[in-house]
Amino acid sequence: MTQERQLPNSIQEAMERTPEAFEPQNAQGVNATIQYNFTGDEAGSWVVKVADGKCIVEQGQTDGATLTIDAPSDVWLKVLRGELDGATALGDGQYSYYGNMATLMQMGRWFGSLMASGGVSSIRDAMRLTPEAFRPDRAAGVNATIQYNFTGDEAGSWVVKVADGKCTVDEGEAESPTVTINAPSEVWLKILRREVDGATAFMSGQFTFTGDMGVLMQMESWFGLN
Repeated sequence: MTQERQLPNSIQEAMERTPEAFEPQNAQGVNATIQYNFTGDEAGSWVVKVADGKCIVEQGQTDGATLTIDAPSDVWLKVLRGELDGATALGDGQYSYYGNMATLMQMGRWFGSLMASGGVSSIRDAMRLTPEAFRPDRAAGVNATIQYNFTGDEAGSWVVKVADGKCTVDEGEAESPTVTINAPSEVWLKILRREVDGATAFMSGQFTFTGDMGVLMQMESWFGLN
């Protein structure tokens, strides 16, 4: 059962309450380590580990984090409290991250009672995050245009271009995309959050694609989703 939300008043409080806010039913099979590096009034580092249906929190730093979030403490507290949209804050450069984008997108579901908003909650948020998530070291020499055509609650079209070590995202349609993905918006959002396996969804007809299958298979790596 989802707990009643009692929003934190400090980073210290948020970190200390994280294990009790953890919702293991929403984190089945997860093995992730999140490194938080805060600056500002509550400067310091914290590590949150999620594995085997459990969550532990420690002060300090860790090697090999799945996801690292660097943020002013006041900004992250506002994100937790719902006073600031997380995707907008990231897009505006108010905080940064490095590592697995899927983990960033799922976190809100794992700690729902602690957060006013459950992380990335829309296709628009996901598209806005895509350039930030891009890993140029994994896309050397790539020149690809990905056309997304969504139906359902967030019907619309988006174009993601990867070339010369850069990534851009625009609403609309491309003339000659390398790959075209046609999907209900709710299905694709679940794939991004790892609530649905992409290969299984494709094989069961939940979305379709045309074009270069090699690009489809590499995309996860380019955007830190694996």
